[in-house]
Amino acid sequence: MQEDVIIARVQGKYPEAVIDAAGEDCNFQLFVISDIFEGQSLLQRQKDILGLFKEELQTGALHALSVTAKTPAEQAKAMEAQQVHISFDDIK
Repeated sequence: MQEDVIIARVQGKYPEAVIDAAGEDCNFQLFVISDIFEGQSLLQRQKDILGLFKEELQTGALHALSVTAKTPAEQAKAMEAQQVHISFDDIK
């Protein structure tokens, strides 16, 4: 499979989502950010997205698909947690 095919399939179900995919051959990481995930468990999000690739996963055309699915608020919180805040008072 190719990244653009994976993105297009997910975009078909989640047209407003921000989607990115990385990988090659039959191993990919998929990142999806959408308001639609609000109130859904992480398991439900993964199940819904992986269901879009059921046939490919069964036949081996897609061997591994790692899914990260977040709401915009969850993504913003994750990005904030990754930032390092250094003040000039800390540098001596």
